[in-house]
Amino acid sequence: MARRHKMPWFELRGEIYYAYWYCPDTKRVKRISLGTGDDVEAGAKFAAFLTEGEGIRTPRSLGGQITVNAILDDYEREHVASKVIDKGRACISIAHLRKHFGPLQVGKINYNTVTRYCTLRANGMIGKRSKGPTHRRDLSLLVAAINRAVRHRRIERSDVPYIELPEASAPRDRWLTHEELGRLFETARRTPRCYLFVMLAYYTASRKTAIETLTWFQVDLTSGTIALDKPGARQTKKRRPVVPISPKLMPMLREAYDAKTTEYVLGSPGKIRTTFTTACERAGLENV
Repeated sequence: MARRHKMPWFELRGEIYYAYWYCPDTKRVKRISLGTGDDVEAGAKFAAFLTEGEGIRTPRSLGGQITVNAILDDYEREHVASKVIDKGRACISIAHLRKHFGPLQVGKINYNTVTRYCTLRANGMIGKRSKGPTHRRDLSLLVAAINRAVRHRRIERSDVPYIELPEASAPRDRWLTHEELGRLFETARRTPRCYLFVMLAYYTASRKTAIETLTWFQVDLTSGTIALDKPGARQTKKRRPVVPISPKLMPMLREAYDAKTTEYVLGSPGKIRTTFTTACERAGLENV
């Protein structure tokens, strides 16, 4: 660094502001992230940083003063945007967290603020009414964002609050009988998109999102296979293998391919939940 003066200063480096100061012991300039790319917030944090004393030897008290908004900004920009598969779900959780924790300093998060968040979410005062597993997912993202800030030295480990997560829900299995499956097929036939979804779900055992976003580029009618994972996509724990096309599914796929107007097998990547729920209700089925 070319600066010759020994007074502390702060400046933008990349997308984050850093505080700099000269250390007479080592005769070197040191720096620490202010944890934000906003100049106003950086100025406020730098002012707090200066209150450490004329030596400014340790920045430990600065970390807890960083707001949750700043932590979530970094996490969303640097991690979610490039590394998270389901960006939509992560961004929804971040938006909900901001409404309650946003302006709060990280060091001020405690049992009461976490419990209050879960209460607001449960009552639909932040987002839709939700239960423990949803609250757990939101808070797990907050924990991940804070831990990432620690790894990038934007906050000290000693400033990290303890966040108790709600218990995870027990896995639920719902097996349809042959008679129930027949009723579902009959009611799903009323809507071609829903019927194709049900057939794909049954004959490929795929997850809902994998079918909703399935494109014809992933379907090989010649070799009779479906690659559930998109080409070049990063593989996740929810593995999407290549599956064979059942003889009972093939005619339906060929007909859909001949009539296609978009790249998506279901016509669009839109959610199927409402249509599928209606089909289940007409078939007299619950918890499918």
